[in-house]
Amino acid sequence: MKFGNFSVLLFLLNKISFNLVSGKAINDEKFVMATGTTINEEKNDCTKFYNLIRGDNKIYTVDECCSESGVTCKDGHITDLEGSKFFDSIKTIPEGLLNFPNLEVLDFTRNKIETIPSSIGGLKNLKELRLNSNKIKELPEELFTLSNLENLEFDNNIIEIVPSSIGGLANLKKLILNENKIKNMPDELSNLTKLEELDLSSNQFDTIPASISNLINLKQLRIYQNQIQTIPSFIDTLTNLNQLSMSYNKIKNIPDELFNLSNLDTLNLGKNEIEIIPTSISNLTNLKELNIENNKIKSIPDELLKLPNLKILNLSNNEIETVPSSINNLKNFERYDLRNNKIQNLPEGFELTNIKDDEDHEVSVNIGAAVLAMYALYIGIPICLMIILTIVCCCIIKRNDRKRKGISN
Repeated sequence: MKFGNFSVLLFLLNKISFNLVSGKAINDEKFVMATGTTINEEKNDCTKFYNLIRGDNKIYTVDECCSESGVTCKDGHITDLEGSKFFDSIKTIPEGLLNFPNLEVLDFTRNKIETIPSSIGGLKNLKELRLNSNKIKELPEELFTLSNLENLEFDNNIIEIVPSSIGGLANLKKLILNENKIKNMPDELSNLTKLEELDLSSNQFDTIPASISNLINLKQLRIYQNQIQTIPSFIDTLTNLNQLSMSYNKIKNIPDELFNLSNLDTLNLGKNEIEIIPTSISNLTNLKELNIENNKIKSIPDELLKLPNLKILNLSNNEIETVPSSINNLKNFERYDLRNNKIQNLPEGFELTNIKDDEDHEVSVNIGAAVLAMYALYIGIPICLMIILTIVCCCIIKRNDRKRKGISN
């Protein structure tokens, strides 16, 4: 053996023994050049990602997956992943996807996920988790250890109970839980003082949870389509609220406390059992849109029509019989609707709505177009084919007739 080769071998043996003892990866440049490999080299995110979705063991470049639709990277690490673009009809989040410590956004909307693995707690940098339209029934405790979460979405699942440990998500700003089977919220919800948007619609609430009263930064509250009968007096503690939607409930009265929400600009109380609009509605000076259709209202307070910023008003399908002299103020509104009431004293030339027919029936037109499209697909196309075949047959018959006539002549 030549002295030069012996020196290289001695260097390699020393390097291997030192690193094996110290537990370090052998990534020395000379070692790599001599052997063409490394020991214990950690895979980059793109390699782990492709190994997972393709089922191979190949090595990929550090940014090779970053151009994929549904993948966002930063400094060679995957930070944003739309999982449903790569995994379809799965029942749980693949464990391999939980090995990306830099992941900040994970989206598995519209899948068939039933369970969330406990290892979700390892994604310490996660800020947004969207699992809408799945089949999730229970939420693991480990989920609520993710202290950096700001956005949590579980729209359209079958969740029945929200654990008290949700109070650990101190940085949460958006919580979407509509279309589930939730009957109440834990008291610990009150710890989420940074929450700005809360959606509890289409569940099984019969009261507004008291724990909401402490959410002082809440700007949007949606709790429509439940079984709520009363609006609690603590509603006025939500001083930053600008959008409130409580339609499709069983509310009969509007408490004066609601009108202390001076920042409110959108209020939807449609499809309830309300009979009276209190005159204290005059306090909502920033209100821009009010929907109180399909109730049992008999009169319109003058104070309502004098609100300085109100531009959209829906009072249709009530029991209104008389209107105040300020009714003419509605002519300056962007949209108003008083149809399907019992009004008899309207000023001459005043219309019950300024909504045009084409605008009013926009949804119906869209539905009609969709129906026609389906008709064309399932009925129209076969008919068209039959017509084409008929024309072709007629052409063939005529051509044969001409040929016969040519022969006979």
